[in-house]
Amino acid sequence: MKTTYLLILSLFLISCLPKEIREKKRCNRKLERLVEKCPQLLNKDTIHDTIHIIVPELLIKDSMYVKVDTFELEKLVPYAKIKEVLRYISLDTTINNEDYTLIFRLSNGLFSHDITIKEKTIDKPIETIVDVVKPIELKWHEQLYIYFNRWLKWLIAAIFLYLLYRFLKSFTDL
Repeated sequence: MKTTYLLILSLFLISCLPKEIREKKRCNRKLERLVEKCPQLLNKDTIHDTIHIIVPELLIKDSMYVKVDTFELEKLVPYAKIKEVLRYISLDTTINNEDYTLIFRLSNGLFSHDITIKEKTIDKPIETIVDVVKPIELKWHEQLYIYFNRWLKWLIAAIFLYLLYRFLKSFTDL
């Protein structure tokens, strides 16, 4: 018995859609049918937009020990003085660019590099092609025809009612 109640309750909850969802579903269905009947209503339109991207500043620091080949140094410097020579080998280089800064250092066998990527704002224009439903533009003579056609129906109906009135009145005055 409980399973029957649960089944009925679940069917009741699933089958009932809120009013807003039903209206949206109905509108979408009507639009699909209208586009099927009149495909000339569906046009391609291009949307131009700009995306703003902010790249934050980024700092990368790293270092490593570098061993210098002592075999080559032994030819130039006596073995006892090699440690003193290795202490004095140094390198300090900085590369500046508008987007980044690179700093390389070599001192006492320690090679370190610092990479700084500068903060930058990038504006990227994009174009997107979308389908848009637009009304068909009528020419002036078509609009005039529609205007008079609307009033012409009422005029014909009024004349018909007047003639019907005259016809029925002729039978009652006898």
